[in-house]
Amino acid sequence: MGGYAVTFGTSGAPTQYALDISAYFASLFAVPNAPAISGTPISGNGQISVAFTAPASALTITSYTANCGGFTTTGAASPITVTGLSNGTAYTCSVTATSNAGTSAASANSASVTPSTVPSTPTSATAVKGNASATVSFIAPVNNGGATITGYTVTSNPAGGNDSNAGTTSLSHSITGLNNGTPYTFTVTATNIKGTSAASAASNAVIPSTVPNAPTGASAVAGNTSATVSFLAPANTGGSAITGYT
Repeated sequence: MGGYAVTFGTSGAPTQYALDISAYFASLFAVPNAPAISGTPISGNGQISVAFTAPASALTITSYTANCGGFTTTGAASPITVTGLSNGTAYTCSVTATSNAGTSAASANSASVTPSTVPSTPTSATAVKGNASATVSFIAPVNNGGATITGYTVTSNPAGGNDSNAGTTSLSHSITGLNNGTPYTFTVTATNIKGTSAASAASNAVIPSTVPNAPTGASAVAGNTSATVSFLAPANTGGSAITGYT
C-alpha cells in the first residue's frame, strides 16, 4: 500500500487531501520484539561483527541496526559489522529491528568485546656477537594492535640460528647455533592474540667468533742468548682473523 489523493467538494472548487494508507495500516500493528544477540560478537581490526536472532514481528522487518558504544551500522540481516571503532577499547553492542510499524526496543547488551589487530613492527634491532651465538636487543612496537603482546621471535639470516627466548616478552634474545666466521643479520616479529607482525628491519651484521685454537708443531733453534721458535698456525681461527702470536 502507499499514499493516495482524495478529492472532496464541487468540480468548481475541489479540495484535495493526501492519505497515507500504508502509514495508517502500520499504525494498527505493534513494533517488532527486540532481537537477541547470538553469543559473543567477533572483534576485528577497528570493527565488531554482531550476530543476532530475528525477533517475532507482525509486519516484515525492513532493517536492523547494531550499536556498539554509539557507533551504528544498519543492515538487512545478521550479522552486522560495526566499523570505525578504536582498537584496544572495550565495547558492548545491542541491536534493534525496524518494520513499517516502527523500531523495536534494543536487545540486551552483548558481552564486552575489544577490537584489535596484529602489532606494529618492532624497531631498532641491534646484534652483539658471541661464540657461535649473538644477543639481539630491540624496541617494542609503538602499537600493540589493541591486544597484549604475548611474545617476540628473532630470526637469523642466513637461517640456522635458534632463538633461545622465542615466544617470550623479553626485549633481548640469545641466538645460538650460529657458525663462527659467518656474517649474520637478524629480524624480529611481535605476536598477540590476532597474529604476528611484519618483520623488523634487519639488524647490523655480526660475525660470531671465539679465541683461536692453540698453534701446533712448535720447535726451537738455539742462538746466542736467544732462540728462534717456529710453529704451525691453528687449524681453527675461531671465526675471525688472527692478529698476532706471542
